[in-house]
Amino acid sequence: MDTAIYDVVKRENNAKRSFMVVNRYLGKLIPSSPKKALFMIQMLANKVKPVLDGKTVLVLGFAESAISISLGLAEELDAYCINTTREKLADAVIDFEEEHSHAVNQQIAEAPFLSILPYVDHILFVEDEVTTGHTICNCVKKIDALTSHRLTYSVASLIKAGDGTSILEVADYGIDVISLEEINTTHFDEVANRVRGDGQYYSPSVYSESIGVNGIIDVDGRMDPRYVVNGKEYMRQCEQLAENIMSLKQLCCLPSMAKIAVIGTEEFAFPALVLGIWLEDAGFLVDNQVISRSPLVPDRSPAYLIHSRYALHSLYEEERNTFLYNLKPHDLAIVLTDAKDISERSLQELHEVLSVSGQEQYVLIRWRCGNCQ
Repeated sequence: MDTAIYDVVKRENNAKRSFMVVNRYLGKLIPSSPKKALFMIQMLANKVKPVLDGKTVLVLGFAESAISISLGLAEELDAYCINTTREKLADAVIDFEEEHSHAVNQQIAEAPFLSILPYVDHILFVEDEVTTGHTICNCVKKIDALTSHRLTYSVASLIKAGDGTSILEVADYGIDVISLEEINTTHFDEVANRVRGDGQYYSPSVYSESIGVNGIIDVDGRMDPRYVVNGKEYMRQCEQLAENIMSLKQLCCLPSMAKIAVIGTEEFAFPALVLGIWLEDAGFLVDNQVISRSPLVPDRSPAYLIHSRYALHSLYEEERNTFLYNLKPHDLAIVLTDAKDISERSLQELHEVLSVSGQEQYVLIRWRCGNCQ
């Protein structure tokens, strides 16, 4: 199944939903130009702005697929932003479920979320895909039970999907869904079931080659959108990070039009997108993508989107499985993360994944947060 922007891929061992709709140009699962991702976010912002005119808005993005979209919208709308997380937080959380996902538990940092509510009158939920809005309904129920502050809600999503029988549950709450495109998913299960799964699978047991490692470069000053941030201020921070990275010796030695991969880690996607845009503006050929928790099936068919899958253990939690898809060779790979304590095993696997996929050299940059809760 192929459209101009979206493709259908098969989830691995997911009885709840056999398929996933993958955006070709979001710079998440599939390598793509960061400027194309930003253009889509700006298009969505232009559709949302008339609906939100005059309202003080909190943008709430769902991890992990919608993180970059929510932060991009918050910047465009000059709004506050908080993202859900699947990471373990030390503070109290509001938890709810996303039933069809491979990782169902979602949570919001409770104290900063409740603290910002008196200063906003509208919550804009952000997704990459909305089918029924059931997850959003779960979240609204939690919010309404925790506060007496009167709020209105709406949803912004790149796509609104349905099979003709799907019930848009958010409509019962009077919640509008603003999307760039509507698609019919009637035959998507059939598409997923035809996937043979004969693509390339790489796992740590087959890695052998090595490339030059530059260690971890730590940069301070990060805000954390798992708590509340101002969209424009967070963008300024990301641009400051990008400006600092542009002076790296590894970049200064590269010729114009060199190929660079910019790779974010799980929920830490937006700073990688911003850096990618800066690198494109500087004349480099850039691919953006993100290490993801989503286990998807690769296939050799030319008509199928995912052909190779690289498995590695998470930089955040050593026993968590994560994946990179369709990695291409580059002159330099820049990996951006906010992971705090990275195990040697995870570092070595990242090193080996980048080696076997043809990266000539790489740097790992950790953006540290000095005042996170």
